[in-house]
Amino acid sequence: MNSTPLAVCALVSILWTHSLSGAETGADADPSVRPDGKPSGRTALLEATQAREKLAGEVVAGRISAAEALAALPETGPADTLGLGASGELALASLDVAHRLLARGRPAEAEVFFRAAEAEFGAALSSARSDERTAGARAIFLRNRALIRANYLGKPAEARDDFAEAIRLQPDNKALVRQRDAALSAHAEHSRANARN
Repeated sequence: MNSTPLAVCALVSILWTHSLSGAETGADADPSVRPDGKPSGRTALLEATQAREKLAGEVVAGRISAAEALAALPETGPADTLGLGASGELALASLDVAHRLLARGRPAEAEVFFRAAEAEFGAALSSARSDERTAGARAIFLRNRALIRANYLGKPAEARDDFAEAIRLQPDNKALVRQRDAALSAHAEHSRANARN
């Protein structure tokens, strides 16, 4: 199975979240190197994406376990490049690796990362400010957690609650409504199919 489409989708989602966060505004937008000598901005995002691809490859090759890869994930960075906090960054990184593993036919290993992403999205939501400025980022976290819960973890009730809160934060976002309907409908169909077997 080719992981390129899912990897591209994960990167686009990360970059889209980055653009919503407003992290690159002002005179210091996207300098290539931070004062501590580490890459920043788009350079850091690209390097982090490449590191996560390598990490997923190590798991698929059997050189490290999913648990070991998860423990190493924070080292792949970037360190709050998106302005989403450490938990938000780790949630997106976990989701990225989960999709890479799933695309390579490794659902058990992917589940480790989906569960980690679910927990990190929860931590990010708990620590995020609740104001109008952060409503977009919180809605994205809620949507991502809802999709994980509905599509991968078999938690449709929790997914429904997350979608309801995301839609409350962004009532004019028709895409959220469509994603909720599709995810919960797919879960219901999958449950009916399993009940017939």
